[in-house]
Amino acid sequence: MILINGIFIGFNLFLMKLLNNVYKQKINHVNIFSFVWLFILLASYIFQFSSYKIFQETYSIMIISWTFFLLFSIPIYRKEHKIVEDYSYNFKKLKFILWILVSLSILAYYITLSEIYSQIYNLASLAVKRKENAFELVLANNLFYTIFANNNAIIIPAAFMLYKHKSINNISLSLIILYGFISSAILFTRAPILQFIIINILSYLFIFNEGITRKMATIIALLVISFISLFLYSQSLLNLSNSSGFEDLKIYLLSGINNIQLIINNHYPQQTNLDSNYYSFDFLNYILKKINLINSYPSLIREYSPYIESNVYTYLDAFILDFGIIGAIIGSALLGLLGRIIYFKMNTGKTLFTIIVYSMFSFYSAFIFMNNEFIRFSFILLIVKALIIEILIHKKSINESN
Repeated sequence: MILINGIFIGFNLFLMKLLNNVYKQKINHVNIFSFVWLFILLASYIFQFSSYKIFQETYSIMIISWTFFLLFSIPIYRKEHKIVEDYSYNFKKLKFILWILVSLSILAYYITLSEIYSQIYNLASLAVKRKENAFELVLANNLFYTIFANNNAIIIPAAFMLYKHKSINNISLSLIILYGFISSAILFTRAPILQFIIINILSYLFIFNEGITRKMATIIALLVISFISLFLYSQSLLNLSNSSGFEDLKIYLLSGINNIQLIINNHYPQQTNLDSNYYSFDFLNYILKKINLINSYPSLIREYSPYIESNVYTYLDAFILDFGIIGAIIGSALLGLLGRIIYFKMNTGKTLFTIIVYSMFSFYSAFIFMNNEFIRFSFILLIVKALIIEILIHKKSINESN
């Protein structure tokens, strides 16, 4: 079985090389997805948890799922596409929308979090509130917060685009990026900070058509180191375990593979007596509950593993819970297909809409070691918001002033 897994990994590396000849931007969702998945596969094999052994069959399922993701990322036609920038925008209107979104974001955070933050005096007290789940209790079912609070995936690409077209200056751009970081860190969770980093990198590369220079590689390396440092510091403040910093990082990055084996072996305690039992249709469940067609559906928060202090199960969890092993394969193939469509749509007509959606898809690809963000309502909401903005800022005629 080890030999077979090794052969499939070699085949996947061949597919990655093949796809690198097709995907011109070298930082793309395929490479992000593949490097993250390959890293956790190798790291989990080398740094195994003593409390729980991963079987080769589990590795096989994960590797084959990756294979189908890559296969469906291959374009059917090898036609050469020239990157076209479709920037026939009213940049004054985009600038107005940008500051409206920032204002609504500030308002959303103020309305929902001001009472909690009035009780916070330092980072230690912030960590206490996080451990008490104070934020989750306030934010649950808050539609205004859901729609307007974290708009980094929109405001950062919009700010870069406005800056490129000299519609905002250095100070305005710096303020937007600074606010993006503050809003990412305000809940004292790590995923929004990782999102902030990836959105900044990809938006800059796509909008300014930059390659991976030595300077950019250095910046990316520094951002990764900074994220790891922030993670370790937050762990020390939260004091979630008695483990060392390395063990905490190991649990954060690698426990998903151990936990997904529980689902594969039918050891995960699924919820019963729900109006909708499908985990994979989380976005649809959310909408149906909001319009009172259903009252209950599976929670986004997974059960903690009995072996490791972790409740993350990788992006495969919902697919396997709903449809078994075949669900992992088909789900991965559909993600590969969706990513391919978005990527080439962006390249044949690079717009603010396609940059926003593709940047977020790429972030989700970096987060596959934790959970499946592709199926969340937040992704559908982002697409809708970005599409509305795209419609609003397009010029009605070629003679419309900037």
